Amino acid sequence: MVSSKKGFVRIKARAVILAMGCRERTAGAISLPGTRPSGVYTAGAAQNFVNLQNIMIGKQVVILGSGDIGLIMARRMTLEGAKVEAVFELLPTPSGLARNVRQCLDDYGIPLFLSTSVFELHGKDRLTGVTVARVDDRFRMIPETRRLVPCDTLLLSVGLIPENELSLSAGVRLEPATSGASVDDRFMTNVPGVFSCGNVLHVHDLVDHVSEEAGLVGQCAVRYLKGEPAPEKTFIPVVPKADIRYVLPQTISGQEDVTISLRVTRPMRNAAVLVTDQGRKVARKNWSGSTRRK
Repeated sequence: MVSSKKGFVRIKARAVILAMGCRERTAGAISLPGTRPSGVYTAGAAQNFVNLQNIMIGKQVVILGSGDIGLIMARRMTLEGAKVEAVFELLPTPSGLARNVRQCLDDYGIPLFLSTSVFELHGKDRLTGVTVARVDDRFRMIPETRRLVPCDTLLLSVGLIPENELSLSAGVRLEPATSGASVDDRFMTNVPGVFSCGNVLHVHDLVDHVSEEAGLVGQCAVRYLKGEPAPEKTFIPVVPKADIRYVLPQTISGQEDVTISLRVTRPMRNAAVLVTDQGRKVARKNWSGSTRRK
């Protein structure tokens, strides 16, 4: 490790928990076309300026993406006296929690445009506006819907990327669907003694879920250090099927109770999650409301 007090230090450990969190996608990460003026921020950077440093970043704001931080910043910027022109979301449904859509947009009269994205930035030194347009079901721009929205600030709430460069250097196998580590039902990766949890494992909706998962991983690491018998080497793969984007853990021992996290691919009502083993029903959970969230 590296620290300001001790400099470069090597530590021998029998167990390591990876909990590096996420970083935000930037304008470069989503290849946003146009000029590169000032006034383009990620939603997290805007939080830092406004909430922590008391710096006002703009007066006429457009938000791209409807993630929870973007929705919260729409309300925050309004309370600070800025005019939030609109929130534009590429997907046909909001990305953030329904309560944040109601409390941060509806309650403040901020419009939300779905299936709409920003396709060009305007301005030389400072942002002067963005070109937005609707998209079809393949996320291609519908040219006749192009329009210019004047603004001096663009906030990006377009997703998070798990910070797994350290994991890769340790030889941890990553899952394409989550961009996080592949783990078993003890949150252990393919590298013995290396565990993973939190947003670096998969992006969570609430910090409460992160804290709960962290507690479980801590217990699993302690059990590993105490030398408790490990599950059999033959793990059972957990494979997502129709309408399920990913499941976690990806493998289970079948020797102890396990909580499976999942994320669906589209909004549904009156749905059910069915767990089967070679055609035999193992468990079933019904939802009477929307299953858009985890």
